[in-house]
Amino acid sequence: MLPYPDYTTNKRSGRPEADQSSRTASLMIWMAWLMAASMSAVGILIYVWWGPLDITLCFFGIAAVLVFIAEGERRTLKRKKTELVVAQKKYEAGLEKAFHEQFESSNLFP
Repeated sequence: MLPYPDYTTNKRSGRPEADQSSRTASLMIWMAWLMAASMSAVGILIYVWWGPLDITLCFFGIAAVLVFIAEGERRTLKRKKTELVVAQKKYEAGLEKAFHEQFESSNLFP
């Protein structure tokens, strides 16, 4: 499984941002699903054309392993994206609170 960093922060503003590896990870997850589907299709074609069940089961076994890995990666990436959204909401709430405190303390409107 791939190690995903939680998130990075913008150096200028301090806002939490998604790491570049999350984009790569989503592409890898889609590729794993595509490979699993193609391995299943090849296994079916081999069984239909030639009939050896042992080779077909090997293809289905490989497809099952790919599906297991892809699903685990998808869940991990989803959890990391949820953590990023929570961190961004906390950041925005902190900015809003700081803005309101500064606005209330500036005696522009007595």
